[in-house]
Amino acid sequence: MKNFELEARLYLENLQEQVYGFFNLGSNDTGEINNIEFDKIIKRWLKSRNALQDDEVAIENFTKKYRDILIEAQLNKPTKLEHGGWYSILKNAEQEFKEIFKILNYTPPKFYLFGTLPTNRVNGMAMRIPNNPYKLIILETGLFPFAHSMCKVLATSFVLKETIDGGVSFSTNVDECKNKIDLNPIIIQRFYNILMAYIISGDVRYIKRYYTDEFQESMKDIMTYEFEYFVFAHEFGHLIAGHLDNSEEKQINIANTEINSIIINWQQEFEADNIAASILINLMLSKGFDVSLSYFGIEVFWGCIDIVEKTLSILKTGIVDTNTVSETHPPTLMRRERLRKLVAKAFEFDIETSNSIVSASKNLESIIKYLWDKIEPAIFELRKSNIQPSNHWL
Repeated sequence: MKNFELEARLYLENLQEQVYGFFNLGSNDTGEINNIEFDKIIKRWLKSRNALQDDEVAIENFTKKYRDILIEAQLNKPTKLEHGGWYSILKNAEQEFKEIFKILNYTPPKFYLFGTLPTNRVNGMAMRIPNNPYKLIILETGLFPFAHSMCKVLATSFVLKETIDGGVSFSTNVDECKNKIDLNPIIIQRFYNILMAYIISGDVRYIKRYYTDEFQESMKDIMTYEFEYFVFAHEFGHLIAGHLDNSEEKQINIANTEINSIIINWQQEFEADNIAASILINLMLSKGFDVSLSYFGIEVFWGCIDIVEKTLSILKTGIVDTNTVSETHPPTLMRRERLRKLVAKAFEFDIETSNSIVSASKNLESIIKYLWDKIEPAIFELRKSNIQPSNHWL
């Protein structure tokens, strides 16, 4: 009797071997951290929290938590080249999604496997495995550090406000944020560095590391969590809706490797977006977050896709053109606007909540656009110098 799960794992492993080989990436690129680097991370993290760098208890707690996560991921990852850290995020998401499926009465997919590939995209993909009932969900490895880095920059763009009870909240008032950005040009520089590292070198992990305070770190963590979970939930949405069951396939080339990709239409993409938003918002509500903040990471995702598409368009063609019509994927800004309206409409029984979703979303859109407008001329200068995107994007 065939072991379909084992065959699915071998299929993913073979795919990873081909893609890693094409980009000349080895095992050292799969997320392992040596002890010297790990010690530096701990000390910098403690310093960012104004903690004593020789606080043995804090170091021990931080180390144990981090290493336990990595060890568990290494033991459970489906293939030898799977990135342990990224896989642990997906595994945790899978467990949390299962609880939300019950709330939403979604029938979870029965046969599936998930993993990562270094293809440098800002999303994921779902695909069938030949002669196997298992479906494969793949997320881009670069998505994780890119999301983390971009969310950190955006968190430093927001303005901290003291609450009545002496706590701290974040203001995304556009004028206040623009003023903060203007007074702190390092924010613009970091935004530019992250985007250029991702597009031109294909990897943001090697740009200069910096640390934020605990309040900014908290906001960054929320946005990153929602960003990554939305992408993963979108691919689950295709499986839940049965889009892969009878869809036609076409061959696409990833890293010189031919892959059978499912032909998805616009309506199916919209449906997967809706399912993903429902999963994420209900998950965040179950954790005690309000709807506006529960939707925040989704807006960051749309904004990041938009600036990546603009950058690629400028470097490849010399113009900003992100409205290319595709039979399979509707334009990013159309997807964003449609989902934003649908979520706001879903809460129209509470006009204050509905308005706050739209207001917070548009404010975040304006902040990202402001940062983009600051760096766009520099990207056109790169085009004049014939600087091209990494071959990851070809």
